[in-house]
Amino acid sequence: MLAHHYLEALALVRVTGEDDSTLRKPARKALTEAAERALALHAPGAAVGYLQAALDLIEPEDPDRARVLFTYVKTKWALGESELDLTRRVHDLALAAGERELAADALSLLGDQHWTLGEIDLASKYTKEAFALVADAPPSRTKAHTRVGLANRLWISGQEEEGLTLARKGLEEAEALGAEDVAANALRGIARSAELGEKLSDPLMMHQAYNNLANMHWHFGRIAEGARYLKLDREIQERFGLTPESVTMRWIQGEEVMLLEMSGAWKECLGAAREFLTEMGAGSHYLVGPVLLMSSSAHLAQGHVHAALADSRRAFELAREVKDPQALHAALEIRARVLLLDGQRREAEALVEELFALKPQPNEWFVKDLPWLLLELGREAEYLEPAKGRPVTPWLEAGTAIAGRDFAAAAAIYERIGAKGSEAVARLHAAEDAARAGRQSEADAELAKARPFFEAEGAKPYVLRCDALLAAAS
Repeated sequence: MLAHHYLEALALVRVTGEDDSTLRKPARKALTEAAERALALHAPGAAVGYLQAALDLIEPEDPDRARVLFTYVKTKWALGESELDLTRRVHDLALAAGERELAADALSLLGDQHWTLGEIDLASKYTKEAFALVADAPPSRTKAHTRVGLANRLWISGQEEEGLTLARKGLEEAEALGAEDVAANALRGIARSAELGEKLSDPLMMHQAYNNLANMHWHFGRIAEGARYLKLDREIQERFGLTPESVTMRWIQGEEVMLLEMSGAWKECLGAAREFLTEMGAGSHYLVGPVLLMSSSAHLAQGHVHAALADSRRAFELAREVKDPQALHAALEIRARVLLLDGQRREAEALVEELFALKPQPNEWFVKDLPWLLLELGREAEYLEPAKGRPVTPWLEAGTAIAGRDFAAAAAIYERIGAKGSEAVARLHAAEDAARAGRQSEADAELAKARPFFEAEGAKPYVLRCDALLAAAS
């Protein structure tokens, strides 16, 4: 209420042309305190308004400006909006004032913002610089936060051991300091992170937690459970008032496209992918590439080779730019599948060789179709080499079954996972094998499950293969 009174008083003074200098300092104090209360009550939208008004009252050279400005850009980020230029300004102001921790916090936030835009090199650069600013400083919340941020970047980029070491140290620091939000970040991907996020009523923290929980379940072949966490994430963000065009909601939208392709909902996947890509326009986002890959895969299932070529080409180019192993491995696999179906076998083989040189993780869902690609190339046994020493997941079990040409076993695993498209493809292969061996009743049983699925999803190439088997048996 006090903040509103000061705003009204300032407006009145300005209308009358009187000097407002005596009001500026107490008004600024009231506005920043109102913003703090709004944040404590989990009302970031209201806090942004107070902070903007406070910034209007702070001179550019005022040493307090950097801290208020950081709270402003951080709150906007919690609402899913990036303020790159202002965040850089915070860093510059803080560093000039000798506030290394604040400068590090700003760099860490810049890293997060660039990561979401798919600018991985810049994200890694800022994240490393953030920790470097405070690496030799005494324990603090900022030091723990930047250490954990760097740990997450290293982990995602494939440097698991170094990332895990940093994450453990960051977790120890965060827990010793009572910084529960930092601890939650260090514990990404496990239930405790989500619980801490809920306790603090922080929408961004809960998004990170539930998104990681969803992906963890998908990694372990539990599609329905992962979908539940993704749905919960969307509901929470909507409750906090995040708009569809916010960075966070765009991320959820992209994950939903991946879920549809993973589960075999090819028709719905194409519609959702078109919507995402149309709404993004020329905008940058880390998930543009993965969504294009999902669209390409769904087009491929429906026999739309030209569309699959276009989407996979653009996704492949983006993956090269992003340089994220997960994105590049998936792009190599899907692009090779498309090229092979288009008759470009030599080019497909070259991409497979490149993928193997990068040591892919066949136990991950995002290269779930690698065993099918190798089968089509007559190289299915080669799937077993990169699988050696990898922790076993249902995806790896299914791939191993395909490499051994036990398609019925693969179908049963995919059915358990909830990957209906992969299950149907495995059943078709099982039917073809059974028919060749003269086991027609077995072939008919597999076709009875696979064909209706393909027809419902508009997967014409697979329907034609089913019909060819049925015609040969009649």
